Amino acid sequence: MTELQSVIKAADKYQSLIPLDCTVTICDDKRNIVMFLNAKTFQLGIKEGDKVLEGTALDKCLKTSEKVQVIVPREIVGVTLKVG
Repeated sequence: MTELQSVIKAADKYQSLIPLDCTVTICDDKRNIVMFLNAKTFQLGIKEGDKVLEGTALDKCLKTSEKVQVIVPREIVGVTLKVG
């Protein structure tokens, strides 16, 4: 089993460890989203097979290899999100 396959297999466990309602997004080295778990209270419109969009928190994280925190306004997905 590859490292990516192991992370995908454990995605729901990662999500359950975070005490807040959250999504989990896993992408491959070609920036394809290979696993996406929705939150319970909001939807982002992301699905497996999508590309990581330029300018998103995930894009910035992938480019810098650093933790990125962004506040997404309520107008975007219906609730204010802290991403990071």
